[in-house]
Amino acid sequence: MGSNSMPVRIAHGWAIAWLDFYQTPAIVSEGIYSEAKGFFKELVRAKGVLPHNHVNPQTLEINRLGRPKKYAYDETWAFASCA
Repeated sequence: MGSNSMPVRIAHGWAIAWLDFYQTPAIVSEGIYSEAKGFFKELVRAKGVLPHNHVNPQTLEINRLGRPKKYAYDETWAFASCA
């Protein structure tokens, strides 16, 4: 590496910075907006709704994937009170 390698690296760094810094306010603003939007959605979320699933098929008989629960009505199952 010659003595000219450092200025080239600095020049590339500045080029990336100039291409990227102008987007920073937009990126930060979008992040703050989406966090605030998610916060207020959580405030008004119903008690039984899962927070990260807007299409929630879960009921007493159906699990989170939309399939029938395996031991929904089997009282002889050892963990029936937990399910």
